[in-house]
Amino acid sequence: MRLDYMVVNQGTKFSAGERQLIALIRAMVKKAKILILNEATSSVDLETDSLIQKIVQNEFSGVTLLSIAHRIQTVINYGKILTMDRGRVVDFDTPSRLYDDPQSIFRKLCDKSVSARHKLNTV
Repeated sequence: MRLDYMVVNQGTKFSAGERQLIALIRAMVKKAKILILNEATSSVDLETDSLIQKIVQNEFSGVTLLSIAHRIQTVINYGKILTMDRGRVVDFDTPSRLYDDPQSIFRKLCDKSVSARHKLNTV
């Protein structure tokens, strides 16, 4: 696919992952000051998710970012993490502080995710 590729039928010929990547690229081109990512990498594999997170960190470093994600590794390197349970905020702090608290839901989620534990232990 090239940048001059004609998008027709509201992009229905693209996969869900391709549409997510196109939306992210549009935000980069617009130089958005606020970026809201709602499950932005849910339709891509873990390796692509990791690559996208590196791009987000580099290209949107001065941007206000709100990311909604179920994959812990998607948000593990963010400045602050807010964890909700049944519509209530239960955790809000840096990833390392939340991980250090054995009572935090974030810690419990990380303990279930080998890749999240590995990333936290290498920071």
